[in-house]
Amino acid sequence: MNNSCIDKGTSKCDEWNKVVDEHKSFSDIVTSFAKKTLSIADFPPSNIQLQEGQDNKIRILDVACGMGEVVLVAQELCCPKKFHFIATDFSEEMIRQVGNCLKKKSINNIETAVMDAANMSTLCSDSFDYVICQFAIDHFYSPQESVNEMTRLLKPNGTCVIATWKYTDVMTLIEQAADLTVGSDWRENSEGIATSHAHRFADESKLIQIANSAGLRNVNVSGVSMKFNVGCLEKSYPVISRNPIADQILSRLDEDGREKFRLNFLKVSQDKIDSNGNLHLEIHTNIMRATKF
Repeated sequence: MNNSCIDKGTSKCDEWNKVVDEHKSFSDIVTSFAKKTLSIADFPPSNIQLQEGQDNKIRILDVACGMGEVVLVAQELCCPKKFHFIATDFSEEMIRQVGNCLKKKSINNIETAVMDAANMSTLCSDSFDYVICQFAIDHFYSPQESVNEMTRLLKPNGTCVIATWKYTDVMTLIEQAADLTVGSDWRENSEGIATSHAHRFADESKLIQIANSAGLRNVNVSGVSMKFNVGCLEKSYPVISRNPIADQILSRLDEDGREKFRLNFLKVSQDKIDSNGNLHLEIHTNIMRATKF
């Protein structure tokens, strides 16, 4: 597949293209959650039943795949001859990085494509056994349209799994630092990737509602939490500051403002630092599993 980025405006793609390094730095955290997400998805299935006329493969779609953590973990859990994966993201750079990883590891049962989650028209309806989207719908500008698309692509009785942020120390610390730096008015005037998006599905009822509206049934939400030591705060900050949300704020500040934001971030992070100067972060998530009828 070789689809162009079709999100509304390429600037949003650019925001994610330039934070690949951040994704690499936190890849271990995302991979840990990917294992939980796949477990809730009951993947790989214990009883594989392929319909007559199929190509004898279970098909899995990873929507907004980032660095490909979900599909990379999933393919390690199953027999490559029985499964085929497609990983999509609207960031060309993310997909390029995934492709490089697949080539390096000689993995040939994962296909990649650049496309917007709200418009995956090049993929056939009722063609996937699993559709998985981890930590991306929070940032979608059209979450309902995206979940509608995921539902369209699922086969009858197919499984949809969506993981969302419930509470993350990183996002909260960024918000607090921004409040101290420029005041709270930035929230109302924010454009691009707004921080409010990061926790927009903290209330699981909103996730259930959007799933039901898309036609999914048997909707269940599990809360999954983990704690991570991300290392020295001084060394972690440059990575955190490349987060699209932090970058959105920092791009509006002059050099003095950016330094003030950095100092404020260090200030609000103090109760997350251990005696060795390492930053410890808590991440709480909602992981939804649902079925298409």
